[in-house]
Order: sequence, then structure tokens, then C-alpha cells
Amino acid sequence: MRIGLDVDGVLLDLHSFKYTRGLDFFGFDKLKNKDAYELTDMFDITKEEENNFWKKYIWEYCRNTKPNPYVSEIINKLRNEGNSIHIVTSRVHTTRNDGLGILFRKMLKTWLRDNNINYDSINYCNEENSGQEKADICYDLSLDCMIDDNIENCNAVKKYCKTFCYNTPENYDYNFNDVVRVNDFRDLYNKLSKMRQFSSQKSHYCADKVRKRYKLSRKVIGPVFTKLYKPEVIGEELIPNKKRLIFTGNHLHVNDQYPVLCMFDGVVHCLGKIEYNKGIFGKFCRDTGIIFVDRNTKEGRAKSFQDSIDCLKNGDSLCLFPEGTRNQYTNAILKKEEIERLMYWVNRHFESGNISYYETCMIMFQLKELYKNSQDDLDVAKETVKSNNIEVLEDELLLPFKTGAVRMAMETDSMIVPFAVNGNYKIGGDNLVLRFGAPFKPVGAPIEETNILRNIIKKLETLNLEKINLLEEEKCHNIDYVRKRIKSLVKK
Repeated sequence: MRIGLDVDGVLLDLHSFKYTRGLDFFGFDKLKNKDAYELTDMFDITKEEENNFWKKYIWEYCRNTKPNPYVSEIINKLRNEGNSIHIVTSRVHTTRNDGLGILFRKMLKTWLRDNNINYDSINYCNEENSGQEKADICYDLSLDCMIDDNIENCNAVKKYCKTFCYNTPENYDYNFNDVVRVNDFRDLYNKLSKMRQFSSQKSHYCADKVRKRYKLSRKVIGPVFTKLYKPEVIGEELIPNKKRLIFTGNHLHVNDQYPVLCMFDGVVHCLGKIEYNKGIFGKFCRDTGIIFVDRNTKEGRAKSFQDSIDCLKNGDSLCLFPEGTRNQYTNAILKKEEIERLMYWVNRHFESGNISYYETCMIMFQLKELYKNSQDDLDVAKETVKSNNIEVLEDELLLPFKTGAVRMAMETDSMIVPFAVNGNYKIGGDNLVLRFGAPFKPVGAPIEETNILRNIIKKLETLNLEKINLLEEEKCHNIDYVRKRIKSLVKK
């Protein structure tokens, strides 16, 4: 889970500092409202007097103030359990681009280090309009929750993520309704642990060394894969700038996950058959976070499901194929359709005088043999489907979907990103098309939501095939392309 934390008023007690030092500086006679947020509302003073106060005490506050109770203990516990901590603060001067800004940012980081408060990122925003700026940061960072003490900030942030208000005297009487109040960091931990995204333990699939190896592998393999196979990507802008996504799509080839992984910067775990967990390839898979599944046993399937849940709760993403296996049935249909298309174009080119009668006969003989083999492959695929108690209509592109992806999304409050990938994995490129659909969060019954997901992916795949077929039609006007295509099919 990704957790946002304010500094002043949450990590340390700003109100108590203002009150105690204000009494020292202004005197009890100046006290107006001890529960006020602004110093000028707490004491009967001018803005100039407030500035003089901070000139004297700002360094003491920034360097020597002790954190609130249990802050370090709970934050480090959360991080050790696989959650990430993101500081979001509007502390004075931290957004400046001059020496003063550098000084105040340095003082804050030093204070966090000296008080053993570890974090994954620190983000600064302006004091003015801090509510909207914090809300924007929460959205950009895809935070699951934010803890703040300021009423304005809480009301702005709650539109984008779960919001907790850290109780202070100035916000006691305010009624938030949909914002959860917390008294201290132990209370915060208890309430965080009830959120669906909460991780109670670090998954070994999400260990730092695994994530580093994954990112290094992606950095090397991603550009090489893209250059070799030249996939055309449609809808990349639909991918949310979030972590904990579940990419779900059709599955026609062993490489279908790679185009997806190349499009997303975060860590994405894929499921692999337990049979792959051997030798050097198996070690590479383990080192880069592949979740192995024993599909032949109920226990193996249950373990991989829980491992996947743990990865999501640790903030990583998944790439899943709800058909459960490569769809050889659709592969056989598409191959048969391609041969039929080539037969049509050979006849067209013969009628146009582009090829001789002899060459036409030779090519058609080869195509008829390929067509017969494709029909045999289709019959085998049908029998395989039937042997697994799967019913598929003749015009269906997809096998029935399993509900695992939807159930994972609902259990962890994750977002599903549907996709379809079609075409051939051929060096130099061969109409390989990856198309993303609009992301969504399933909210209904798993079976119904899975059917919705299947229909979305089916539509994406249909659009891909229409595009590929149109491109093929254009290319087939060239007899040399037809010859080359037939030659490649014969080699296979």
C-alpha cells in the first residue's frame, strides 16, 4: 500500500510548539484561543509579531522538535511489511529555488534521518493552495491513503484517496463524515490494517533485489524487444500512472507478456508454469519476480493466487491471461483464415497476369497442403478444448475466462487494464499490434465482472484483427509479398 504522510501536525506536534513557545514569547495576557491553528488566531498579535516569533524559533522547531509518539516505530513497521511511505509537506520555504529553499529541505531530511523516520519519497508543495497541490500529488503518486491534520487539506485530498485526519485541537470540532480520524500512530496502524490494500508482510517476490533485477532486465530487454519485433501500440495513454495494476489480455503466444511489460515502468509480475522453473531460464525467472504456478494441483493454484495478492498489496502489478493457457484454438482459426486469404490473392494475381499458370499450380498445391494441415490443427485444438470441459462457439476468439484476475482486483482494490495483442513475433516486425482498453475497477459479482472483462478484450482483439487484415490486404496487392508470405508458412 502507498501511504502519504504530512509532516507538520502529523509527524510532529506543531500546535503544542506554537502554544508553549508562544506563551514564552508573547505572554499569557496575549493568549486569545489556545485551540486555533494560525498563530495570529491563537494570540492577539500582528503579522509582524508573528514573523518575529518565527525568526527566533524556526530553527529550534525544524531541528530539535521531537516526533509524535510511535512515529518511527510504526512507519518502519509499515515499510518492513511491504508498504511504501511518501512524505507530502507544505513546510515553509521548501519549494523555493534559492539557498533558503535548499537549507529548509536539507533540514527536513536531516530531521527525518536523525529521528529514524524512513521513507520512499518526499514531495513539497506551496503553503498557499496546499490542499489542491497535495491532492494533485496524491493523484500523481497513486497514493492509497493520506494522513493530514489540516481541514482544508483533508477535504481536498479525500477526492483522490482514503484520507485520515490526525487529531489536533484545531480540528476536534470539525465534522468530516467521510474522513477517518486517528489519535496517534498506533491507532493509525490499526485503521490502515483494515484497508483491502494493506500489506501485513513483505512478499519475497517484491524484495528489493528482485525489483532491481527486474528493472535492470526490462531496461536491457525492453528496447531490444521493441526494436526486433516493432509492436504497434494503441491506447498507451490509457494506462494509469499508478501502481498495483492488473494487466489482463488474450494469450496466443508465449511472448504475449513482453509487449505489455515494455509499455509500463513499474514492476509487473507474470505467472509461469512450474515446468519453466528449471536451469538458467528458471533462475532468470525467479530473479525477476515470475510467480510459478503448479496448475495440476489445487494447492499449487491457491498458492499462486495468494502470491499474486501479496505482490499487489506490496505495490507491484501483475500481467495475467484469464484464459489460463495459450489459445491454440484461435491460433488455428487465424492460420486457416490467412491461408484462405492467400489462396484468394494467388488467384487474383493469376487472373491479372502477374504469375504464370505453372507457378499458380505449384503455389496452390502448397497452400492446399497447408490448408489441410491447418484444418487438422483446428480439429486437434477443438478436441483439446473439449477434453478440458471447455465449450467454445465456432466464431469465438477467446476461451472462457477464469475469475482470478477479477477476484484479485476486488480483494486488493486494484485497477484492471485490459489489452489484446495480435500478429506475429517475427524479427523485423510482422503486424504485431498491442491495444489497451480503458482501465476499470470491478465492483459486482466476480462472474459477471469477468464476463464484462472478456467482452472488452474480445472487442480489442477484434479491432486488432480488423487492422491487421486491412494491412494484409494492402500488402497482398504485391505478388512478391504473397510469395514471401507463403514461403514463410511452408517453413513453419
